[in-house]
Amino acid sequence: MTMLSLTVGCRLLGVDPKTLRRWVQAANVPVVSHPSDGRIKGIASEHVVQLASIHTRPLRVPPGSASTGSWPGSHPASSSTSDEAILLSRLTHLETEVTRLQQSPSAVELQRLQAQLHGLQRRLSVLEMRMSEAMLGSTPAALCTPKDEQAEPPLLAGIRASLSAKSATRSTPHPPLIACKTSGEYGILEGQQGELHFQPESLEWFAWLATQTSFRFVGRQGSFSVYRKSRTSCGWTAYRTIHQHTYKRYLGTTKLMTIERLESMAARFQSYVSLRS
Repeated sequence: MTMLSLTVGCRLLGVDPKTLRRWVQAANVPVVSHPSDGRIKGIASEHVVQLASIHTRPLRVPPGSASTGSWPGSHPASSSTSDEAILLSRLTHLETEVTRLQQSPSAVELQRLQAQLHGLQRRLSVLEMRMSEAMLGSTPAALCTPKDEQAEPPLLAGIRASLSAKSATRSTPHPPLIACKTSGEYGILEGQQGELHFQPESLEWFAWLATQTSFRFVGRQGSFSVYRKSRTSCGWTAYRTIHQHTYKRYLGTTKLMTIERLESMAARFQSYVSLRS
């Protein structure tokens, strides 16, 4: 067994004396005094190899060689033993590195994925450039046309027209209602004004009809809607949709708009319900 001083051990392991003493104490390695000088402390070369293996430190100089400063009276290790110690130290270091790499495969995988992503981004940029060049070459007139002069796509124009129509329909007030009450009397209900207080077929009745273009009638015999093209138009048209079929009948002029005539038209429309059911 070859004994080495702590100074030589520090040089072999590449550490300072305090670190070596801490390693020796932690590994319970026996420290032996020099046979001729008790102030010099040392450890066996095998223990130096053991410490190098524990802390994955490569040995700088093979322990037991002539240049290590072995103690007198100790038995130097053979060259084969020194070579074996070096190989053991290197093998331990390699095993530690392999374990570290095996425990973190995600880092290598992440680098590979990042490289692939970078390549895909470059290919995408090239494709976008080619598409832009193709568009510029195929439709120069459309791209050069000012924005205000470009025609609106048909689909967008249709959607815009539909929304405008719905908005106009919602904003249009409901037509006035002429209805028979439970008491048997007829009342007139008009939008925000509420119920109008005049009798049917009175002067106020005909004057009010002259200002209207449509109304709805709900009588004892049935119900229907009435309209005319404008306030200047004399003729009124009655209509009702029955089983997805719209019936239209001429009702007459404003001066003929009596309750009796309205009830007669309601009964006529109601007869169509019986025929189609």
